[in-house]
Amino acid sequence: MVAHLNIPSIDSTPNLASTLSKPIVTGLLKNKLGFKGLTFTDALSMNAVTKYFKPGEVDVKALIAGNDGLIFSKNIPIAIQEIKKAVKNGLISQKEIDARCYKQLKAKEWAGLNNLQPIKTKNLISDLNKPKAKLLNRNLIQASLTVLRNKNDILPIKDLLNTKIASLSIGVDTLSVFQQRLADYTKVDHFYMQKTVSNSSFNSIKKSLDNYDMIICSVHDIDLTPRKSFGFTKQMADMLNFISEHKNAVVVVFGNAYSLKELDKVQLSRGLIVAYQESDNAQDLSAQLIFGGIGAKGTLPVTVNKHFKEGDGIKTAGGIRFKYTLPEELGMDSEFINSKIDSIANKSIKLGAFPGVQVFAAKNGKVFFHKTYGYHTYDKKRPVRKTNIYDFASVTKITGALPSLMKLHDEGKFQLDVPFATYWPDFKRSNKKEMTVREVLAHQSGMEAWVAFWKNTKKKNGKFKWHTFKPDSSAKYPIKITSDLFLYKNYKRKIYKSIRKTKMGEKKYKYSGLSFYLYPEIINNITNKGYESYSKKNFYESLGAYTITYNPSRYFPKNMIIPTEKDTFFRMTQIHGNVHDEGAAMMGGFSSNAGLFGTAGDLAKIMQMYLQMGQYGGVQYISKATMLEFTKCQYPKNNNRRGLAFDKPFLKDKNKSSCGPTPTMAYYLFLCRTGYTQQEITVKFISITLGLQFIRFFMML
Repeated sequence: MVAHLNIPSIDSTPNLASTLSKPIVTGLLKNKLGFKGLTFTDALSMNAVTKYFKPGEVDVKALIAGNDGLIFSKNIPIAIQEIKKAVKNGLISQKEIDARCYKQLKAKEWAGLNNLQPIKTKNLISDLNKPKAKLLNRNLIQASLTVLRNKNDILPIKDLLNTKIASLSIGVDTLSVFQQRLADYTKVDHFYMQKTVSNSSFNSIKKSLDNYDMIICSVHDIDLTPRKSFGFTKQMADMLNFISEHKNAVVVVFGNAYSLKELDKVQLSRGLIVAYQESDNAQDLSAQLIFGGIGAKGTLPVTVNKHFKEGDGIKTAGGIRFKYTLPEELGMDSEFINSKIDSIANKSIKLGAFPGVQVFAAKNGKVFFHKTYGYHTYDKKRPVRKTNIYDFASVTKITGALPSLMKLHDEGKFQLDVPFATYWPDFKRSNKKEMTVREVLAHQSGMEAWVAFWKNTKKKNGKFKWHTFKPDSSAKYPIKITSDLFLYKNYKRKIYKSIRKTKMGEKKYKYSGLSFYLYPEIINNITNKGYESYSKKNFYESLGAYTITYNPSRYFPKNMIIPTEKDTFFRMTQIHGNVHDEGAAMMGGFSSNAGLFGTAGDLAKIMQMYLQMGQYGGVQYISKATMLEFTKCQYPKNNNRRGLAFDKPFLKDKNKSSCGPTPTMAYYLFLCRTGYTQQEITVKFISITLGLQFIRFFMML
C-alpha cells in the first residue's frame, strides 16, 4: 500500500501525494526497487487527495501512477467513467488495464479463491485463534514493551520484603487484568481513579498513596488519536504528574506513545513503560515485566519529544521470578492439557469426590497451567478462586521450619551429624539422647510415627481433663482451638513430654512426624526471634508469598479460606480457618508438622526456590550445597529413600510403580510431598531434572 505522503525530494509536484506520483510508484517502487507484487493506494476518500482532486480525477491519477488497486474510491460510477475517458484519450492503455486485472486475478488464484468454498462458521473464532497463534501474539507484544526510564534499576522490582506497594489504575473503576497479575507476585493494595472524579476523591487517593514505598501507576482508556489530548483529562494529567514527580513510581502507559507528550513530568518517573495498547496480553505481560517474570527489549518507534526519541529503550532482566505463559511455549498442547485436566476435575466433582479443586503446574520457571473448578463446599455457594487459601497439611513439613533449618545450616548454626539433643536438651537424659539430627530428618532414628495428643485430654466419660480445655478464653486458657474451645496456656509442655517418653525402635526407615513439633521452638532458641516472624522475614514475604501463614483467620476473611471438614471426634465442629491437624491445633496452630496455609501460587514460589537450588527473585536464600545435601537420599544402603525431610522415589522400583510417592510419569522426580489432613488433600511434587512442579489442592468434605 502506498501512503499519502509528501516527498518533494522524489516528486516536487505541488499538492501531489505519493499515492498519485508516477515517479514514486512506478519509477522508485517498481523500476528502481524491482517490486513485482500488487500495489494498492491508501484510501482515496481521505482529505490528503480529495482536497486537491475531484472524484474520478483522483482515480485516474492513481492508475497512471502505477497502482494496481484503488482503495475507497469516493464515487465508483464516476471513477469508471473517468477511467474509460482516460483510456480513450490515450492517458493509459487498455493493455495496461488488462495487465493489472490479470495480475489481480492471478493473485486470487494463488490464494485459492477460484475454488472458494463457503466457510463453516461453527467454532470459527476458536479455529482462527489457535493456541500457537495466541502465543505468537503474546510474543510480539512482549517484544514490543518498551522501558523508557529505569532509574537506579528499579525494574524489575527486587526487594519485596521492605517495599510496601500500591497500584493505581487511572481510567478504570474495577480491578484490571494488569492489577490481577501484579498480585500474583506479591502483596499489592489496589486503587482506581476514573478519568474524572470529585476533588475530595482526588485528594483522598493522593493522601492514601503517601502510605506506600512504591506506586505502580497504569494509564488506561487512552484515545487512539491526539484529538482532545488523547482523552486525558486535567485530573488524569495532574495525578500522573504528581506521582511521577513526588513518588517512587513506575508508570505504565497502555496506549499511543505520542500520549506521553500530554504529561509534563512523566519523564521524572523512576520507572516508565510504554505498552502501546490496552489488550489483556499487554496488561498481563507489563505486570510480569515489572517483577522480572520477563525482560524488556523494545525500543520506541517514534520521537515523541525531547525526552523520548526514536530508538530509546532500556533492556531489563527477565526470568528471575515466575513467567505466566501458554503450554505451547514449552512445547505442550493447550487443548490436550485442558481437555484432560478438565475432564478429570469435572467428573470427580460430578461424582462427589470433592466439591472443588485447584490445579497449578509450572516448568522451567514458567507457569503454564493454573485453573480452578467447583466450589468451596458441596452447597455450591462459593466458587473456588485462584486466590483461595488452603491448609497445606503435611506439606508444612517442607515449607514450615525446613527452609529456616536449611538457612541456619548454611550459617553453621544447625548441624546434621550431632545429637538431636544438642538443640533439644530435654532429650539428653532420655532414650533419644544418641540419635542425630540427620537420622531424625531422614526418618532413620527409630522414633514412633505419631501420638494422638488430643486423646490424652479426655476422660473416659468424654469430658476434658483438668488443665486442658475451657469453653471461654482467659489468661490461663488463651490458645484458640475453635470459637468455643480454648487450650491451657502451658499444654505444649505436655506434648513435648509425651514425645520424650515415646519408645524408640531400631535405626531403620520408619516415618515419624514427631520431631516436626519441636523445630519451631528450636528455631526460636537458635535465632532468639519468633519462629513465625523469622520464617516470614527470611522466606515467605521476601519471596512474595504473602498469603503463607499460620492461623490465616488473623489476616484474611474466611470467605478466602477453604474449609476442611466437620470434626466429629475432637472439636465437634466445621474446621474453617484453623489448622485441621489435631496435634498442630494443640500447638496453637504453630507447628511444622502441619499448620501452614496459603494459595497454590504462593506455595509454588517456595517450590520454585527449591528447584532453583535455593534461589528465586535474584536472591540466594539457601546455598546450592545445602540444597543438594538435604535433597539427596541419606541412607540408601538401609533401603531408606528419604532425603532430609524431603521424600524421594522408591530406590529399587524398576517397574516405576504408580503406587509410590511419585506418579509413574514422574518417577525420576527430584522430591515430593503429599499432605493429608483427614478430609483435605494436598498433592505436590517437583522435579529438578525436568524443571517441573505440580500442585493440586482439593477438599473431601
